[in-house]
Amino acid sequence: MRRILIIIITVASMMSLASSPVLAAPPQGLGWARLAPRISPTERAGQAAAFDPVSGKIVIFGGDGPPGYLNDTWTYDGTIWAPVATATAPPPRTAAGMAYDEVTKKLVLFGGYDGVNWLGDTWVFDGRRYFGDTWAFGPGTTRTPTVQVGSSPGGRWVR
Repeated sequence: MRRILIIIITVASMMSLASSPVLAAPPQGLGWARLAPRISPTERAGQAAAFDPVSGKIVIFGGDGPPGYLNDTWTYDGTIWAPVATATAPPPRTAAGMAYDEVTKKLVLFGGYDGVNWLGDTWVFDGRRYFGDTWAFGPGTTRTPTVQVGSSPGGRWVR
């Protein structure tokens, strides 16, 4: 099986994912190739992104783009961007953190900024379902919006 590393370039200023490069690097690191997906998310900055090893896709959520803060979900399989219609979704935001939880096999989204307040809520995304991918509200906190997920011999931790 051939594996590649997908890198999505984002910057603090507004850029279009449709027109900005999506680059791929072979595992040997021998060079870069510019990819040109036919469909892409709308232009945005500050979106949360994480790789979901269960689905084998990169998942992005939200960000800041026209017409303002977004709360849409997209997946990228290395070839095709696809919007994900979810039954529920976190409120619009930018600058959220997202990471994959190996124990629950779900993505965890934490915090972000809604244009007025820094958020301290937690959401989980279950992309294992073929239909009906969904976000679910989890326990929140008011700490600085960062995601840290890891494991230790005693179990897993999420801060």
